[in-house]
Formats: sequence, structure tokens, C-alpha cells
Amino acid sequence: MAKMFIGGESVDSVTKNTTEVRNPATGATVDTVPQGNDKDVQQAIQAAEEAFKVWSDVSPEDRGNALMNAGELIKKTPAEISQLLTQEQGKTLFEAGLEIHHLVHGLEFYAGLASKVRGSHVPLPQKGAYGMVVRQPIGVVRRHRAVELSVNVDGHQARSQHSPPATRSSLSRRARRRWQQSKLSS
Repeated sequence: MAKMFIGGESVDSVTKNTTEVRNPATGATVDTVPQGNDKDVQQAIQAAEEAFKVWSDVSPEDRGNALMNAGELIKKTPAEISQLLTQEQGKTLFEAGLEIHHLVHGLEFYAGLASKVRGSHVPLPQKGAYGMVVRQPIGVVRRHRAVELSVNVDGHQARSQHSPPATRSSLSRRARRRWQQSKLSS
């Protein structure tokens, strides 16, 4: 059974309730996951606030190294991760592989960017897209998303700590539109 990761530990929900994750193509159970509730969210927020006190003092270079290490770990098992994405979400293996590739590319891009934070505009990988970079840890963010969304969304949120939310969301919409347009024209 999968676990939630809170405060550096793999834990079950405080209620011990679980939900099955089913393969949309076959209906087979892929795994069971904890059914988090408000108490779990509060524990996660408390743990994140404690971690923030330490993390906000971590140098940009060390943050970049952490992102690069995450990318290296993902690159060790891309086929396994792609297979899991396919089973959980019904994507093709090709789509899942692309998602992993984009996640790793983004982690590497932002890892390299971390030591270059100067409080300026920085070109992003997408044509015509720029981010305003300000190194100022602001605190814990709570978000909720549908489980079928991409791991790249999680990766983008983790690595884009230097971009303002408006830049993140508008960039995501632009990137999604370009991808859709490229699919229509091919």
C-alpha cells in the first residue's frame, strides 16, 4: 500500500481509511492509497511550516543540487515510473515517458537556474515565456489536485519556487495550448 509523505516519514491517514487506485483500462487494482482528511492536511501543514524554517535558509546552490539529485533519481527508473503512470492514469507508455522526460528536463533547468537568481527576468524553455526571479521564501503553500493530473504538474510546482504564481499558471496554460495546437496541426 502507498503512503503519504509527511514530516519526512511515510504515514497512513489518521483515519486508516484507504482508497483503491484502479487501472482505467482494465479495472484492476493498481494500489491502495490513504484517504487523507483535514487532520492529515493539518499535520502536513505543520510539518511543512517546521521544514520551511530550515529550508528558507538553504542556499540557492544547495536548492539547485537538491533538484538535480531528484532528477538523477528519476532518471534511474523512467520505465518503471512510466509503467506506473500508465496503470494509474490510462496514458500510453509513450505519453508517460514524455511526461517523465519533461519533468526531468524541468528539474535540471531550474536546478541550473537556482544559482543564477539575481532578481531579474529569465527566459524559460517555452518560446516567448519569461519568469521574474526573486529569491524570497514566502512560506507554506497548500494545494489540492485531481490524482489523474500529471507528475509534471507536481514537479513544476516543486521546481518553480522562484516564479510568482501568475507566471506559473499562465505559463502552464500557454504551454498546454501550444501542445494542443501542435497536435491539431500534425
